[in-house]
Amino acid sequence: MQKEEMGGPPYGCGIPAMRALFPDTRWQWPDGEPTAFPHPGLNAKEELAVPLVRR
Repeated sequence: MQKEEMGGPPYGCGIPAMRALFPDTRWQWPDGEPTAFPHPGLNAKEELAVPLVRR
């Protein structure tokens, strides 16, 4: 999970930084935009979910 605002926990991390940490050479990223889900522990603020599959 990933959220847009910084600070935490949970701590946010931008999608470009996540792509650097989990490169396409080792992880299969889904096509399209990440899906936003409400986080119950953050007063339903949204986090982005990106399921990755190890290559």
